[in-house]
Amino acid sequence: MRRSPAGLQREAAARAAFCEFFGECSVYRSADSDAQNPDSACKMQAGNSRINLTYHVFTESSTSENSNSNQAVSAAIDVLLNLLCVGFLGPNSSGTSKAVSPLATIFGAPHISYAATSAELSDKSNYGYFFRTTPADNGQARAIAEFMQYTGWESFSIINTLDAYGSFGAKEVILSARSIGLSVAAHQEVLSGETSEDVLQEKLKKISSTRVRVVIIFMLDEDAVRVLRQAELLGMTGEEWTWLASDGLSGFDFIAGGLSEKTAKGFIGFNPFSTYTNSEYTSFQGRWNSTYNRPGGIITDYKNSSYTSLISAEINPVNYNNYGESFNSYAFYSYDAMLVLLTAIDDLAKEGINPCNRTLEDFRSGLAMKIRQTSLEGISGLVSFDENQDRDASEYDVKNYDGTTWRNFATWTSSTSFTFKNSFTSENTPVWSNGQIGIDAAPSGTVQNTLYEFQNYRGIFLAFTVLEIGLVLGLIVLTILLRNNGIIKAMSINMMQIINFGALLSLIGIILMYPEPTDSLCQASPVLLHIAYVLVYGTLFAKNNRIKHILVDSADFSENRSYSDIVYLKPVAAMMIIFTAYILAWYVTDPPKVATTGSSTVEFEDYQVCRSMNSWWFYSINIIEVLFLLVGIAVAWKVRNVTNVFNEAKAIAMSLYATVFVAVVLMGILIPIELNPDEFYAVFSMGLLVTTSTTLGLFYGPRLWAIHNKETVESYNAGSSHMSSKFRVTRQAKTPHQNKSVAKDDKKANNLRSPTARSSIGGGISPSPADSDRVLQDLLIVSHKMKVTEKEAEGLKSKLIDAENERKALKNKVKEMEELVVKLMDEKIMWETRAKRSSVSMSKSFTRGASSNDDRESKQTKFVK
Repeated sequence: MRRSPAGLQREAAARAAFCEFFGECSVYRSADSDAQNPDSACKMQAGNSRINLTYHVFTESSTSENSNSNQAVSAAIDVLLNLLCVGFLGPNSSGTSKAVSPLATIFGAPHISYAATSAELSDKSNYGYFFRTTPADNGQARAIAEFMQYTGWESFSIINTLDAYGSFGAKEVILSARSIGLSVAAHQEVLSGETSEDVLQEKLKKISSTRVRVVIIFMLDEDAVRVLRQAELLGMTGEEWTWLASDGLSGFDFIAGGLSEKTAKGFIGFNPFSTYTNSEYTSFQGRWNSTYNRPGGIITDYKNSSYTSLISAEINPVNYNNYGESFNSYAFYSYDAMLVLLTAIDDLAKEGINPCNRTLEDFRSGLAMKIRQTSLEGISGLVSFDENQDRDASEYDVKNYDGTTWRNFATWTSSTSFTFKNSFTSENTPVWSNGQIGIDAAPSGTVQNTLYEFQNYRGIFLAFTVLEIGLVLGLIVLTILLRNNGIIKAMSINMMQIINFGALLSLIGIILMYPEPTDSLCQASPVLLHIAYVLVYGTLFAKNNRIKHILVDSADFSENRSYSDIVYLKPVAAMMIIFTAYILAWYVTDPPKVATTGSSTVEFEDYQVCRSMNSWWFYSINIIEVLFLLVGIAVAWKVRNVTNVFNEAKAIAMSLYATVFVAVVLMGILIPIELNPDEFYAVFSMGLLVTTSTTLGLFYGPRLWAIHNKETVESYNAGSSHMSSKFRVTRQAKTPHQNKSVAKDDKKANNLRSPTARSSIGGGISPSPADSDRVLQDLLIVSHKMKVTEKEAEGLKSKLIDAENERKALKNKVKEMEELVVKLMDEKIMWETRAKRSSVSMSKSFTRGASSNDDRESKQTKFVK
């Protein structure tokens, strides 16, 4: 038993059933009973069997489920092992019943709970000896779910305690709700006994962050009060909110519990059925009021000092009526639980089976089987058990707190659903938190989001778009007026007009995105934007391919082949067919329409957007476009250094680079970041304006400036690229065979330079479109040949540089030789001088020698003589 006024009331009802079953009862409480675990016994002779009733009252608090379970297990061990009881009633809650039931299974003793409602206890593989006379939570869960459906709510949030009662009760509610099409917006769980305000508020904020304002609180009253106090602080009570209470809170006196009327008003509660009309109930009510609920009766007078200490200090009423509930609904089930247990024991006694002629284990097993077979009319109605040993039928009172008190206004049963009681109807009950009355006046259950309103700055980007449309129209007209000008012809009038038209369509698509979306606008804008993409970038690809073919792919080049616009625009037509087929498939199967979506950044604000059911339609076509751009960039990279009229290849490459850069930036902003409609329009329109302006500016800017300076194609190229001089230098290196082709090209070039050709290009003569293509083709041919000769000139220049280097090296060697010759000459002179000196010296010596000989000979002669 739970030691509280409600718990002791259930104890009193069970004791009353014991006494009434046998017709008389001596009630006493042992004088030396332990204050923490007081024992009392009612003893009655039943035939030859003596039945003793022992009850344990212990402190059970929702703030300490583990402590409760330990106390319950301790009490169960005492009654089963020490007192050798054949069976017992209780415990009170689902958590303590879970703790005790395995012990009862070990001893084979049946136990019947009058208040444990957890659906988990229906699992007989784990709780084989558990019975209950109260309906299981799956019945209550169905009642709660069907009430929400009856009221018209489609979604709800739920918060529960993490215990056997709260967790499994909430699970049953969610399963029942989903089975009838309701959805769960948020599900939060808190520990039983949680007192941290921060933790409780964190859980509640997650519920508040949804748009749903219907909340089920599935927990016992002590936990529920703590949660509701934090809900008050967060503004989660009052007019917008509707709270539904399970039987753990339903019937609780909100005002006595310290909660405000604002919080309590409009609460819907569910309790096991307690208003009965059968004779057993009526008779018991009379006995309860006249005999039991008074000083000296079975119900203890709380003013008696010897009993006050057994109850928490803050709860000290005169009797149960002053505690806010005239008769606790679970007391009915406590009375009937005792009635079932005694009836089964008495039926066994009548069959001659009692603990004296059977082993205790056998008697307990037989008693459990007899309880399963028992069916009787109790004060709570017909009591019988299903295959899970749960009560066979579920009935619940549906209550409403009108601001001052709880009112039982309807009954729910598994067979008949809802039935209004007495004078209550769907028009005069319930009273809701906003003061409205009646089922039809129920709050919507969700916050009515406000629709986002467009801001004024949106018009700035519309103005820029309109301005650029004017510029594009001006370029279209200007291109027509200057169609005979060679500078305009050089960029291919037909292709540029296609690009202009595509740019115009993309700008019109931006304008269609400006007003509030409709289904028609949602479908028109993408068509224009994707067709514009094909016209603009498909044509740029065509121009790029022509430059690559004529000026890069020399092996494929042929002067006799036609290189007109039509040839290169065929792939553009193929692209148009592919994109048109994709858009048709998209719009037939899943056309974009106006959809309302909630903002994830601004609370309770809705945006209207254009959206298909499957977003991959949108993403797929954009991925295809990006792939085409990458292919175009690959081609642009190959021709990036090609020099042709007005450096068109570089203009195309820069346009594609800018487009890819803007696309990457746009995807980086639009995909991961949620933007409101104005921000989305601003970013998207700015991206298109930048890419359109860049593309047209790169093509028209240099040409219009050249026209303004009265330049021609030849003078522009000669002044900017020096193409003519390169052309001449390159041709000096041609072979005799090649010179024939070169001479032919020179003749074409000279013809283009002639006054007649210039007048034709400049507008003196109005040529036909075929003549324009021929002139343009000749220009491209000459440009191609010039490119080839430029490469040869570069090779000759390299050879000249090498020859010059060799000449310098030889010159240095000659100088060295000259220096060596000079040195040798100096040495020669030196040796000649030395030789001359030696010769003179030798002459003198010879002369002296001859003179000496003459004297000697003269002397010898004289001597002879």
